[in-house]
Amino acid sequence: MILRHLALALGALGLIASCASQPPAASVSPASGAAKPVPTKPVAAAGIAVDIPNASFEAPPRPGDRCTTGWDCTAHNDPNSFRFFHEEGAAASGARSFCIEPATGREPWGSFAQGMGLGRDVARLRGMRIRLSTAVKVKSVNGLGAGPYLVAQGGSGQVLGTSRRLVQGDHGWERIEVEMDVPKATFLLEVGMILLGKGTACFDDVRLEALGPAAGPV
Repeated sequence: MILRHLALALGALGLIASCASQPPAASVSPASGAAKPVPTKPVAAAGIAVDIPNASFEAPPRPGDRCTTGWDCTAHNDPNSFRFFHEEGAAASGARSFCIEPATGREPWGSFAQGMGLGRDVARLRGMRIRLSTAVKVKSVNGLGAGPYLVAQGGSGQVLGTSRRLVQGDHGWERIEVEMDVPKATFLLEVGMILLGKGTACFDDVRLEALGPAAGPV
């Protein structure tokens, strides 16, 4: 189901060709300077934590499943065009992280995400400002980059709000974040990590927080 909602989000944003060739739109521009660590602002004071199952990717991999437990993995057009894998022993915290890299080089993006519907916290997040943050490590990442994204969708799959934060280049573990006001008409909130381009991006310790009421009407 989350894959269907991702495709709907892509098409509704008008960021793609007729075959849907790009992921959710960015409200934060990707960082520049591919060979340098990407500076980010310090993470603000903690909000109210929202549960993200397997947020640190410590759950054992599911036999025969290319994705990590609790998440859905997808890629543009060809589901096998990107490789999704656990990296053992080099995590930001714990025993493992979860990574994306191109497998064929023929498709522009791969991502993994969770969908939060009315039965999973979305009702109480309506009208709130939220923050999604993650530890990310990138190696030879080019194109638009890699990072976390949020998409809010209405009851008919229409995109109501979206935001992402992307980084490029080569650097070790660094925490990055993205914020968004959740529209009051939201029925599905998509929380995900994405790679738009080539290289390897690894993620760990995902956090979603409610920061308080949105500053303006949403």
